Amino acid sequence: MNNKMLYIQMIVFLMLGALSSCIEKAKTKDNFPQTVSLSDLVYPTLDTENSRWFYFSSASRPFGMVNLSPDTEIDGAWGSGYRYNTDTIKGFSHIHAWQMSGVSVMPVTITETNQNTIYEDFSSKFSHQTEKISPGYHYVELDRYLITSELTSTTRVGFHQYSFPKGQDAAVLFNLNTMLGPCENFNGELTKDSNRALSGKVVMKPTHRRPKPFTVFFKVELNTDIASIDKDEKTGNYLVNLTNPESEVLMKVGISYASIDNASNNIKAELPHWDFDEIVFQSKKVWNGLLGRIKVEGGSDTDQKRFYTDLWHALQGRRIIS
Repeated sequence: MNNKMLYIQMIVFLMLGALSSCIEKAKTKDNFPQTVSLSDLVYPTLDTENSRWFYFSSASRPFGMVNLSPDTEIDGAWGSGYRYNTDTIKGFSHIHAWQMSGVSVMPVTITETNQNTIYEDFSSKFSHQTEKISPGYHYVELDRYLITSELTSTTRVGFHQYSFPKGQDAAVLFNLNTMLGPCENFNGELTKDSNRALSGKVVMKPTHRRPKPFTVFFKVELNTDIASIDKDEKTGNYLVNLTNPESEVLMKVGISYASIDNASNNIKAELPHWDFDEIVFQSKKVWNGLLGRIKVEGGSDTDQKRFYTDLWHALQGRRIIS
């Protein structure tokens, strides 16, 4: 082969390489290659300006029994749950389903000023500027208490991580008797099982679409000691006082529609450790797996994000109850 022919072949090779590079760049821009995490394409707050109770569940798994997320409105099926334009959080509840709700908790700090009013005046402002949401994870800062709250879950267990301000009396309020979305919760009970464990149940009152009452049982485990439990006679709700935690407070809430023992077994089976970041990672992996069952090409970045956001909502549309 002469030098002229070798030179021509080198030019062709370089041109083909440049063309291939351009094609790959085009794919990266327009079609989101497989290296992109599909869960990152989900826009969780889309259409939450006028949401319904069962519509939004940020810190949940696909088809999860636990549907954990913050609630900014709690009074009715329509216009309740997480509503983007409402700037006050009224608790983190574990069930956001059709005609079903339950197990609402709120991390708080207790002072001489609020110790007698905390059962009825506990909501907190928050800012979307510091909020972080992705499938299976929700981060929010409670401005009133200076508490950083993070939520994630397995299929049947809600997992909370709270950072309380130093030097404050930390507590978790269990609002077991309250209007919560589509139905009123009543006959709420909470029992201290050990220095780091609680159990309880709450009944969902009948609705005109669900004519019979429905009970959810739950088990709670903490990584810090419980100082005491107080019950408010007026509301019937409970304040779990913690023993001055030195680091993040982790709390597991397993639920069951059969018994407290089953709720406890769900924790043992799905969340035997205390690695919060690992559960967030696993949640993202599970969501990517389900979202990745449908791959779309073409359209704009916005079209792609809209598609995977709608698919994310669809995968929350039915709940495991076994």
